[in-house]
Amino acid sequence: AAEVEIARGDVEEATDQAELAVEHAVASNRKHFEAAAHTTAMDAWLARFAARGDTASLQQARAHRDAAAAAYEGLGRHALAESVRKKYGQGSSVTMAT
Repeated sequence: AAEVEIARGDVEEATDQAELAVEHAVASNRKHFEAAAHTTAMDAWLARFAARGDTASLQQARAHRDAAAAAYEGLGRHALAESVRKKYGQGSSVTMAT
C-alpha cells in the first residue's frame, strides 16, 4: 500500500499505489473510501515533493487535498476536512503559502 511505500522512501511506488487506490475508491462510489484514498494520495505526493522539490508533485498533492476535503465536507465530516487541510499545510514552507 502507499503508506508502506512512503515509509520505505519509495515515493514513485507510493504515488503509483495511491493513484490506483483513488481510482478504485472513486469506482466504488463510497465517499468515505474516496476521501481516505485522496488523503493518502496527498501524503504520497507530498513525500514525492519533499524528495524531489518538483512543482508537479506539489500540484498533485494540492488537488488530492482539495478532493479529500470536499469528500469529507460532503459527508458532513467538517473536522476531518479541516484536518486534511492542516496536514497539507504542515508539509513544507511551500505548502503553507498554497
